[in-house]
Amino acid sequence: MSETGHVGSTRVVSSGSDQNEKQKKSRKSVNKEAGLGHVVMLDKIENFFQICDSEGKGFITRTDMRKLHKELPLTTEELENVFDSLDPDKNGYLTLGEFSSGFSKFIISLQKEGLENETFPSPSEVRSLWAQLRNDEPHLLSDFEEFLAHEARQERKEMESALRRIDFYVNSFFQDSENLQSRSQELQQRLRCKEQELKQLFKKKRRRLEHQSRDLHSEHQVSRLENVKLKISNEELSRELEHTCQELVLAQEHSSILQEQASQLQQEREMSVYAFIMYTQRSESQKACREKNKA
Repeated sequence: MSETGHVGSTRVVSSGSDQNEKQKKSRKSVNKEAGLGHVVMLDKIENFFQICDSEGKGFITRTDMRKLHKELPLTTEELENVFDSLDPDKNGYLTLGEFSSGFSKFIISLQKEGLENETFPSPSEVRSLWAQLRNDEPHLLSDFEEFLAHEARQERKEMESALRRIDFYVNSFFQDSENLQSRSQELQQRLRCKEQELKQLFKKKRRRLEHQSRDLHSEHQVSRLENVKLKISNEELSRELEHTCQELVLAQEHSSILQEQASQLQQEREMSVYAFIMYTQRSESQKACREKNKA
């Protein structure tokens, strides 16, 4: 039993020696994700503001802040306290700029606090407890080792469950991204077809106009009334041609706008997927550290 305890203690010491290095790597990972995370965070904060300002007032009050109760793991009282901290002037309302600036700082402070307060089991404490049990209560060593093993198994189960959830969400993100790309390609194809139809219509009307124009010049014996009718017809065709040209220009502009929107949606989806993957990787790394330390 003593040899088994010594092995368990050695494992704890070995895993504990890498704690500082892993914590530094975790902080570096956070810094690399800061740029992309800041963009995603600003979009989310603007969405929070719109939820609070459902009436479109352009500002939110302390009562409006309660509407985030379903969006954030905070009570209504805690949300009101957050509002008070974002309202240093105590004027009772926040604009979008004030809310975005203050709330982003609030979230960043929570993230930093969570990172700084992240604790890992102390190898020295584990060794001290193991040595104390070996000297004073040797019959409890097996229970202590079983406790450590149980914690490791429990942590592994939680990690496997988290990995399954992560795999599901990542697959969903990629599926949505593929659907968006397919939809974008379909939309572009429809726009190209519409543009071709307008071009064909333009060519057809132009040929008809040219044909009637040639007929007009070739008919020298046409009566005055017929000349007037042909002139009117020519003007109508000219207006139709001008209208068709305008439709073509509008269609092309609309096509460009839709393509830009499709591209923007694709970029936003990719940014969301990347941010989520970075977040899950960091969570996996932190849990892996805890699992190794407990093992």
